[in-house]
Amino acid sequence: MTKRHITRAPSVSGGPPRWLTAAADDPAEVRAHWRDEPSEPRLLSTGRTFDAVVVSDDLGVRTLEGYRAFAAPPLPTVIDHRTRKVAFLIAPHGLDFWAATIGYLRGEPSYRYLGEGDFVLVPGAAPEVGARLQWLCPPTARPELNAGAIVMLAGHLVAASRRLAREAMQHAE
Repeated sequence: MTKRHITRAPSVSGGPPRWLTAAADDPAEVRAHWRDEPSEPRLLSTGRTFDAVVVSDDLGVRTLEGYRAFAAPPLPTVIDHRTRKVAFLIAPHGLDFWAATIGYLRGEPSYRYLGEGDFVLVPGAAPEVGARLQWLCPPTARPELNAGAIVMLAGHLVAASRRLAREAMQHAE
């Protein structure tokens, strides 16, 4: 028998948030899968109701520390333990908006942007302990998926990237 996480991803009426399922070709099937197979991940398309910014796990976790330090609500966030990547689900404003925001902040964090035509693998409602995919910040019914949240993520990401670079330089000395 396997253990499950104590907490489930918050949901609306026992299912996944509607904004999340709207990313699927068949939202009803995703809601049923979420309910019947809560430990199983789902492949969802980006570009409809959300995009994703994917970074290394160390940068992603450090970025979340920035959110916590400012007591700001983080975006829905997934960690993939196998690939050592973290995906932040953001509003679908497109790569140009994201790149302009990062450029304005004069940041150079390494990232991959997933938008229209791309896909992201997300955990189910209750991934098993030790599962490849976990929610670091589970989706809520009404996350802050807007341009302001994108700017906040970019700022936290750039700051975390700079902190990691400074630490690496200090460690090398």
